[in-house]
Order: sequence, then C-alpha cells, then structure tokens
Amino acid sequence: MKDFIDNLANGEFKIAFCNSCSKKIWPPSYFCSNCFAKTELKKFETVGTVLEFTTSHINNSRGTFGIVDLAGIRIVGAICGDILYEGIEVRMTSCGINSDGSVYYDFEPSTNRERERERERIRAKRLH
Repeated sequence: MKDFIDNLANGEFKIAFCNSCSKKIWPPSYFCSNCFAKTELKKFETVGTVLEFTTSHINNSRGTFGIVDLAGIRIVGAICGDILYEGIEVRMTSCGINSDGSVYYDFEPSTNRERERERERIRAKRLH
C-alpha cells in the first residue's frame, strides 16, 4: 500500500481501517479482508506490550529486538531500555524506512517517557 509506505517514510505510523465495518487491517490493504469495503489510513495508538524479545550481539554491536502487540497488531522492532521483560508497556518512538529500503520501528518502555515528563515538570517548577 503506497500511502502506508509514504507515511512511514515521513515517520508517521498509520494503519488501515475499514470504512464499513471499522476493522483494523494489518498488514495494510486498500480493501477490508472482512467485508471487502475500502479502507482508510488513520493514526493509531503506538503504545503496546512486549510479547517476546532477544538481544543480538552481531558484529560486536548490541541491539535488543522484540515483538510488540499494539492492540492486536504485532510488529517486530528495536527496543531501547535497561530493564525489559515480557509484558512491559512500550511506546513507539520512531518509525521509517532505511536507505536500503528496509522498514524500522523503534520502541522504549513507557516508564522512561513518564520519568522524563516528571523531570521536565520539576525543572519547569524550579525555573518559575
């Protein structure tokens, strides 16, 4: 689906929803797999749960990758964070297309973002 790829290239994660039955369509398609009506790309919540993960040590480079469930849509992506476990809530921090044409999705534990927001709130209070 060209529109999906174009959005992804711009760092926007959108998925197809059926205009008739409202079903989420994954992978994206122009037509619903349930009722065959046309679909439309819409923004989608990018908070999910880690189902499985592993750490790679290829070429002396460490990276953690896992399967994340975003409300029924499962995506393989890179996961940053010091403390990871199956079931942890994560948030997509970026997505896009690499120069070689491969798609990427990056995640971090939601708690990291919450801690950063709290730090920003404390800093803002100190400045006022």
